[in-house]
Amino acid sequence: MPPPRSCLACLAVVALLVLTGCARTGGEPFQPTHNGPLPLDEGTTVGQTINPAGDAITGLDVQVATYTAPADPDGTLTLALRDPDTGQRIARTSVAGTELADATWVSLRFDTPVDVPDVVLAELSWEGATRLAVWANTPASPQVRSAGVPNDPYEDGELVVDGLPRAGDLAFRVRGAAGPGAALVQLGEVVASAGSRLLAEPVFATLWVLAMVGGVALAVRGLRPRRS
Repeated sequence: MPPPRSCLACLAVVALLVLTGCARTGGEPFQPTHNGPLPLDEGTTVGQTINPAGDAITGLDVQVATYTAPADPDGTLTLALRDPDTGQRIARTSVAGTELADATWVSLRFDTPVDVPDVVLAELSWEGATRLAVWANTPASPQVRSAGVPNDPYEDGELVVDGLPRAGDLAFRVRGAAGPGAALVQLGEVVASAGSRLLAEPVFATLWVLAMVGGVALAVRGLRPRRS
Protein backbone atom coordinates (compact mmCIF):
# COMPACT_ATOMS: atom_id res chain seq x y z
CA MET A 1 0.00 0.00 0.00
CA PRO A 2 1.56 3.31 -1.04
CA PRO A 3 2.10 5.95 1.68
CA PRO A 4 -0.42 8.80 1.94
CA ARG A 5 0.35 11.90 -0.06
CA SER A 6 0.53 13.95 3.13
CA CYS A 7 3.38 11.71 4.34
CA LEU A 8 5.16 12.19 1.04
CA ALA A 9 4.89 15.96 1.45
CA CYS A 10 6.40 15.76 4.95
CA LEU A 11 9.20 13.55 3.68
CA ALA A 12 9.93 16.09 0.96
CA VAL A 13 10.32 18.85 3.58
CA VAL A 14 12.65 16.66 5.66
CA ALA A 15 14.70 15.83 2.56
CA LEU A 16 15.13 19.53 1.78
CA LEU A 17 16.38 20.18 5.33
CA VAL A 18 18.85 17.28 5.11
CA LEU A 19 20.11 18.50 1.75
CA THR A 20 20.65 21.92 3.31
CA GLY A 21 22.87 20.39 5.96
CA CYS A 22 24.75 18.34 3.36
CA ALA A 23 25.29 21.39 1.16
CA ARG A 24 26.86 23.27 4.05
CA THR A 25 29.07 20.29 4.80
CA GLY A 26 30.28 19.98 1.21
CA GLY A 27 31.18 23.56 0.48
CA GLU A 28 30.01 26.46 2.57
CA PRO A 29 30.15 29.41 2.17
CA PHE A 30 29.26 30.02 -1.49
CA GLN A 31 29.28 33.54 -2.90
CA PRO A 32 28.34 33.43 -6.62
CA THR A 33 27.44 37.11 -7.03
CA HIS A 34 29.77 39.33 -9.06
CA ASN A 35 29.61 42.60 -10.96
CA GLY A 36 33.16 43.18 -12.17
CA PRO A 37 36.70 41.78 -12.53
CA LEU A 38 39.64 42.60 -10.25
CA PRO A 39 42.94 42.43 -12.22
CA LEU A 40 45.73 40.21 -10.94
CA ASP A 41 48.53 42.32 -12.36
CA GLU A 42 52.16 41.44 -11.68
CA GLY A 43 52.84 41.81 -7.97
CA THR A 44 49.14 42.28 -7.14
CA THR A 45 47.31 40.01 -4.72
CA VAL A 46 43.54 39.70 -4.38
CA GLY A 47 42.13 37.82 -1.43
CA GLN A 48 39.08 37.14 0.70
CA THR A 49 38.71 36.69 4.44
CA ILE A 50 36.55 33.62 5.05
CA ASN A 51 34.84 32.11 8.06
CA PRO A 52 34.48 28.50 6.87
CA ALA A 53 31.82 26.14 8.18
CA GLY A 54 34.35 23.53 9.33
CA ASP A 55 37.79 23.38 10.89
CA ALA A 56 39.54 22.32 7.67
CA ILE A 57 39.18 23.04 3.97
CA THR A 58 40.36 21.21 0.87
CA GLY A 59 40.37 24.08 -1.60
CA LEU A 60 38.71 27.09 -3.15
CA ASP A 61 36.78 27.72 -6.36
CA VAL A 62 37.06 31.15 -7.98
CA GLN A 63 35.76 32.63 -11.21
CA VAL A 64 38.41 34.10 -13.51
CA ALA A 65 38.49 36.44 -16.48
CA THR A 66 41.11 36.13 -19.23
CA TYR A 67 39.74 39.09 -21.22
CA THR A 68 38.55 36.77 -24.04
CA ALA A 69 42.15 35.73 -24.82
CA PRO A 70 43.73 32.38 -23.90
CA ALA A 71 45.65 32.47 -20.64
CA ASP A 72 49.42 32.06 -20.80
CA PRO A 73 49.90 28.24 -20.72
CA ASP A 74 53.15 28.75 -18.84
CA GLY A 75 51.48 31.01 -16.28
CA THR A 76 50.52 30.03 -12.74
CA LEU A 77 47.55 31.02 -10.59
CA THR A 78 48.51 30.58 -6.93
CA LEU A 79 46.32 30.30 -3.85
CA ALA A 80 47.85 30.91 -0.43
CA LEU A 81 46.00 30.51 2.86
CA ARG A 82 47.20 32.93 5.52
CA ASP A 83 46.46 33.86 9.09
CA PRO A 84 44.77 37.28 8.67
CA ASP A 85 46.25 38.58 11.94
CA THR A 86 49.90 37.63 11.43
CA GLY A 87 50.10 37.15 7.66
CA GLN A 88 51.79 33.79 8.19
CA ARG A 89 51.22 31.36 5.33
CA ILE A 90 49.35 28.20 6.29
CA ALA A 91 49.22 26.40 2.93
CA ARG A 92 49.82 26.96 -0.78
CA THR A 93 48.65 25.44 -4.06
CA SER A 94 48.46 26.48 -7.72
CA VAL A 95 47.04 25.66 -11.15
CA ALA A 96 48.62 26.13 -14.56
CA GLY A 97 47.43 28.62 -17.14
CA THR A 98 46.27 25.75 -19.34
CA GLU A 99 43.42 25.16 -16.86
CA LEU A 100 42.11 28.73 -17.09
CA ALA A 101 39.39 29.96 -19.45
CA ASP A 102 37.45 33.19 -19.65
CA ALA A 103 34.42 33.52 -17.32
CA THR A 104 34.82 30.01 -15.90
CA TRP A 105 35.17 28.60 -12.40
CA VAL A 106 38.60 27.31 -11.46
CA SER A 107 39.22 24.69 -8.77
CA LEU A 108 42.31 25.12 -6.59
CA ARG A 109 42.85 22.08 -4.36
CA PHE A 110 45.31 21.11 -1.63
CA ASP A 111 46.86 17.65 -1.53
CA THR A 112 45.40 17.08 1.94
CA PRO A 113 42.79 18.97 4.03
CA VAL A 114 44.24 22.08 5.66
CA ASP A 115 43.40 22.99 9.25
CA VAL A 116 42.41 26.66 9.41
CA PRO A 117 41.55 29.17 12.16
CA ASP A 118 38.06 30.59 12.61
CA VAL A 119 38.87 33.23 10.00
CA VAL A 120 41.37 32.60 7.20
CA LEU A 121 42.66 34.78 4.37
CA ALA A 122 42.58 33.17 0.91
CA GLU A 123 45.07 35.12 -1.25
CA LEU A 124 45.39 34.80 -5.04
CA SER A 125 48.28 35.86 -7.29
CA TRP A 126 49.13 35.37 -10.98
CA GLU A 127 52.44 35.01 -12.80
CA GLY A 128 52.06 34.95 -16.56
CA ALA A 129 52.52 36.84 -19.80
CA THR A 130 48.77 37.47 -20.29
CA ARG A 131 46.24 39.44 -18.28
CA LEU A 132 44.12 37.65 -15.68
CA ALA A 133 41.44 38.82 -13.27
CA VAL A 134 39.08 37.33 -10.70
CA TRP A 135 35.41 38.22 -10.54
CA ALA A 136 34.08 39.98 -7.46
CA ASN A 137 31.04 41.76 -6.08
CA THR A 138 31.99 45.34 -5.24
CA PRO A 139 30.38 48.79 -5.03
CA ALA A 140 29.74 50.17 -8.49
CA SER A 141 31.78 53.34 -7.92
CA PRO A 142 33.28 55.45 -5.11
CA GLN A 143 30.21 57.71 -5.34
CA VAL A 144 27.89 54.89 -4.23
CA ARG A 145 30.29 53.13 -1.86
CA SER A 146 28.29 54.35 1.13
CA ALA A 147 25.27 52.44 -0.21
CA GLY A 148 27.08 49.15 0.38
CA VAL A 149 27.56 46.13 -1.85
CA PRO A 150 24.47 45.19 -3.89
CA ASN A 151 22.98 41.71 -3.46
CA ASP A 152 25.64 40.65 -0.96
CA PRO A 153 24.90 37.06 0.15
CA TYR A 154 28.09 36.75 2.22
CA GLU A 155 28.58 39.24 5.05
CA ASP A 156 31.10 37.28 7.14
CA GLY A 157 34.18 38.34 5.15
CA GLU A 158 35.57 40.97 2.83
CA LEU A 159 37.92 41.56 -0.06
CA VAL A 160 41.60 42.14 0.61
CA VAL A 161 43.62 43.74 -2.21
CA ASP A 162 47.39 43.99 -1.74
CA GLY A 163 46.91 43.41 1.98
CA LEU A 164 44.31 46.16 2.43
CA PRO A 165 40.59 45.52 3.08
CA ARG A 166 38.11 46.63 0.44
CA ALA A 167 34.33 46.63 0.37
CA GLY A 168 32.92 43.58 -1.38
CA ASP A 169 33.52 39.87 -1.81
CA LEU A 170 35.13 37.54 -4.31
CA ALA A 171 32.97 35.20 -6.34
CA PHE A 172 34.10 32.07 -4.50
CA ARG A 173 33.18 28.71 -3.03
CA VAL A 174 34.99 27.05 -0.13
CA ARG A 175 35.43 23.28 -0.36
CA GLY A 176 35.10 21.83 3.12
CA ALA A 177 36.70 18.67 4.45
CA ALA A 178 33.75 17.42 6.50
CA GLY A 179 32.09 14.21 5.39
CA PRO A 180 28.40 13.20 5.33
CA GLY A 181 28.53 12.40 9.04
CA ALA A 182 28.73 16.12 9.81
CA ALA A 183 25.48 16.84 7.99
CA LEU A 184 23.37 16.68 11.17
CA VAL A 185 25.71 19.11 12.94
CA GLN A 186 25.53 21.53 10.04
CA LEU A 187 21.74 21.11 9.88
CA GLY A 188 21.57 21.94 13.59
CA GLU A 189 23.51 25.13 12.92
CA VAL A 190 21.08 26.06 10.13
CA VAL A 191 18.07 25.52 12.41
CA ALA A 192 19.69 27.36 15.33
CA SER A 193 20.63 30.31 13.12
CA ALA A 194 17.12 30.54 11.68
CA GLY A 195 15.60 30.22 15.15
CA SER A 196 17.75 32.99 16.63
CA ARG A 197 16.81 35.32 13.79
CA LEU A 198 13.10 34.59 14.24
CA LEU A 199 13.30 35.13 18.02
CA ALA A 200 14.89 38.51 17.43
CA GLU A 201 11.70 39.56 15.58
CA PRO A 202 8.78 38.13 17.62
CA VAL A 203 6.03 39.72 15.52
CA PHE A 204 7.56 38.47 12.28
CA ALA A 205 8.21 35.05 13.88
CA THR A 206 4.55 34.72 14.89
CA LEU A 207 3.32 35.64 11.42
CA TRP A 208 5.88 33.31 9.82
CA VAL A 209 4.83 30.35 11.99
CA LEU A 210 1.14 30.99 11.29
CA ALA A 211 1.86 31.20 7.57
CA MET A 212 3.84 27.95 7.66
CA VAL A 213 1.10 26.11 9.59
CA GLY A 214 -1.55 27.44 7.23
CA GLY A 215 0.51 26.45 4.19
CA VAL A 216 1.01 22.90 5.49
CA ALA A 217 -2.69 22.58 6.33
CA LEU A 218 -3.70 23.72 2.85
CA ALA A 219 -1.16 21.37 1.27
CA VAL A 220 -2.42 18.37 3.25
CA ARG A 221 -6.03 19.25 2.49
CA GLY A 222 -5.26 19.61 -1.19
CA LEU A 223 -3.50 16.24 -1.30
CA ARG A 224 -6.46 14.38 0.19
CA PRO A 225 -8.31 12.18 -2.32
CA ARG A 226 -11.59 13.75 -3.28
CA ARG A 227 -14.88 11.92 -3.22
CA SER A 228 -16.56 11.37 -6.53
